[in-house]
Order: sequence, then C-alpha cells, then structure tokens
Amino acid sequence: MQIPNSPNLSNLQKILAIVVLILLTTITIKAQVSVAPTALFVDSDSRSCSMFVNNPTDHDVEVEISLMFGYSANDSTGKSYIEYKDSVMAEKYSLYPYITAFPRKFVMKPKTQQTVRFVLKNTSKLPNGIYWSRIRTESGKTQEQLDSQNVEGVKVLVNMRMAMVTGVFYKKGDEYNTTKIAVGQLSTREDTSKIYLVYDLSKQGDFPFFGTAKFKITTESGKEVTTKEESFSLYKSSLKAFEFEKKDFPAGKYKVEIELTNENKIFPKEYLPKTSETKNVQQIEVK
Repeated sequence: MQIPNSPNLSNLQKILAIVVLILLTTITIKAQVSVAPTALFVDSDSRSCSMFVNNPTDHDVEVEISLMFGYSANDSTGKSYIEYKDSVMAEKYSLYPYITAFPRKFVMKPKTQQTVRFVLKNTSKLPNGIYWSRIRTESGKTQEQLDSQNVEGVKVLVNMRMAMVTGVFYKKGDEYNTTKIAVGQLSTREDTSKIYLVYDLSKQGDFPFFGTAKFKITTESGKEVTTKEESFSLYKSSLKAFEFEKKDFPAGKYKVEIELTNENKIFPKEYLPKTSETKNVQQIEVK
C-alpha cells in the first residue's frame, strides 16, 4: 500500500488520502468474523465436527480456513504463547495430516453464517491417544471492495486481514487421561501493577493436562488475602505464571495454597485427567 508522491496532488489531497486510510483501517479492525465454538472435538462415531463462522458486518467478507500444528507453551518467565515449530511434539500428537476442512475459502454476505465441517481421514493406523490441530480463520474485505476505495486520484488499498486461532481435538480409543502435574518450586516476579506466581510444573503422562488451578492466599497470621480459579492447559513440563493484582500484596510474607483439579468447562469429560487432586502450599515474600 503506497500513496504516490506526485506533484499533481495537492497537500490537501494527500492529507485526505491519509485520513481515509486511517479510517478504513480502523473500520476493518472492528469488522471481522466470529467463530463458535472456540474448541472443537471430533465425534468418534461420525468422525466429524462443525464450526460456525458468523459475519456480523454490513459488507461481504472473504474467509480462509487453514490448519497447522501448535500448542500452548510457556517461556522462561512462565508467560504463555503458542508454539508452532516443535517437530517432536508434532510427530506424536499432530492431527493436521488426518483431518480436512471444507469449505476452506469462501465469501460471506453481510449478517450470514457459514458452517465449516472437519472430517477425519486415514486414522486407522493411528495409535490410541489424543491428537490436535490449530484452526486459523482469516478474514478481510473482498478485492472488489478494495478496488473501489479511491480518493481524488489516489487509490487506497487497505487489505487488512484479521485472523483468529482456535483448536480441534480428537481422542482415539478408550484410554483414560491419567496425566498428573507435580508442583515444584514457586517464585515470583512483578511489574508496575501485577505480581506473578511462577510455578515449576512437571507433567507426568502422555496426555496434556486440561484442568483448573485454585488459589487461596493468606497472610502469616492466617488472614485471607485473595482467592482465584483459573482454567489452563499444560502440554509439556514448564514454568507457568499466574497473574494477581499487585495492590492486594503489601510488603510481607504470604502463604500460597494451590490446588490442581480436573475441572474444565471447555473440554468434555473424556478429555479430562482421571487423577486425584494435587495440593501444594508454599511461602512467598513481597518486599
């Protein structure tokens, strides 16, 4: 995208082109499709599942669906991100070679809904276990709409593409998810408004852990400071940071109790770990 630096264009025309460019970009960012549900689970009998794409805008939208392997990971500070380049994990758990989506590319009229089906293929030789893939739903204005955006001889092409990433999971066989989490050392880090409780979590078992962390934090004297519940997933052993408001922690020592359970509102019961709850109590000091 470029605004020509032509002597035939007045300064007013150039300024107007830039203003329109900013306005169009802002409108496009707000006007994107939505998808539901955000996590799909392939039915073992029908070997398929469906996702619904909605266009709430007043204009046509181009949509493209793509699949890739990835999972939620944590960096050296415990901060979460999506890992896409782990070939070892992909070889063991990737659903990408065994699932197809259709339609993959389509144009949606305003205020309409499109069903996208995901169907399994060639899974007979897959060992029993759990497999998954990420779904990337990319959307933007149609080319015809872009071509019609002109300002006093300046053609403004704003091809802002927005993308959402969700997931699709498939559990083959009747094996239980027996994964457990061992809670290791607790450390803390802070920024201007948050305090992060960073746990060294060790995953034991072949399935990912899908569950909930329940916190109860008290002062040394036993006075309750705060409680919190947070659903999370753990695909590999790593540090995991949990965020709290710094204002709730004046300088002092605190007792932190964490309880890991197999509760999760998104995942079906057959995906959740069949394990007993894990409790851990450690002390932190805020200076």
